[in-house]
Formats: sequence, C-alpha cells, structure tokens
Amino acid sequence: MAEAESGLSDYSESECELQPDCTENSEILAAMRDEASVNGVAMDVVKIIYPKIMDVRCFSHTLDLVGDKFKTPLLASFCSYWISLFAHSPKSKMLWKNQTGKSVASYSKTRWWSKWEILHQIMLQFGDIEPFLTANTDIGPSLRPKMLEILHSVPGLGQLKMELAAVIDIGEQIVRSTYNLEGDGALMVNCYKR
Repeated sequence: MAEAESGLSDYSESECELQPDCTENSEILAAMRDEASVNGVAMDVVKIIYPKIMDVRCFSHTLDLVGDKFKTPLLASFCSYWISLFAHSPKSKMLWKNQTGKSVASYSKTRWWSKWEILHQIMLQFGDIEPFLTANTDIGPSLRPKMLEILHSVPGLGQLKMELAAVIDIGEQIVRSTYNLEGDGALMVNCYKR
C-alpha cells in the first residue's frame, strides 16, 4: 500500500528501525480500539512498528450497541418522554429533586448505557412518577399526558412494568461487563475472573 493511500506519509520504515526489536516484540499481543476512523489510521501506524499485533475492536463499544437491539416499544416511548421532560427544564429537575430527594439521571449520547441508568432510576423510583406527574400540571404540557395515559392504562402499565423489568434484569449484566472491560490492563482476563 502506498504511504499516501494509507494516510501514513509522515511515517517511514526508518522510524521503525530506531525502535529496538520493533518487529520481533512479542510482549504486545493486541490493541483494542473503537471504530472511529482516526483510530484505524492510528492502528495502521502501530502495525508498522508491531506488524504481528492483533487489531481488536472494543468489546465495551460492542456491548453498548446491544442495548439498541432491545425491542421494548412502550418503554422506549416512555423513556423518550421522560428524557424530554427533564432535558431542558431546570424547573422539572428541581421539582423532582424536591419531591424525591434525588436528582434525576440525565441522558448523554456519549455516555455508555446512559438510557439504562435512567431506566434503572425509573425502576427504583417508579412509585414517585405518577404522583409527580399528577401534582405538577405546569410541566411538560405535551409529554405529561402521554406518560399519565400509559400509567393509568391497565394494559399499558403492565406492559411498561414488564418491559422495564426485562431491560433492567438483562441490562444489568451487560452494563457491568461494559464498564469492567473499559480501562487499562488485562481487561478480558479481569472481566472473565469476575
């Protein structure tokens, strides 16, 4: 592959020659990375120095994608309404904290399992949700009625509870593994021992 095509024009074989035993080093078996294209280019550079290294995609990122495959339509809608209710409303956040004594978990597109953490809080404080929505008629004028409709419908409430329980039970193991595999060290071995 030509250097220009690989994006490695700043690197040369002479740089590798400066490294002791760079092509024979057997201490580094693999490098783990996410799917960002810049990390692919960085891996190409690492392979110049350590040509036998195994390129491993990040297990935590893979596990994080599992949550996108859960088929829980009512819970997904309820969670979306819940996130929107608090996303841009300091008043809603303050009212929730005043009623429950706990800050509402916030959503982040970049934090692993952020939605699961919100759902976990919903499960733990499920009994506070309906009284909160009923008492605070001046928040979320388009969202509040949709959530209350689910909570006041026998089939809707049953389905919501079932979907929530399944996602929390299944997700707990996946979330724990995701975070155990994040960081430094012999990650797979450490996670396997747990």
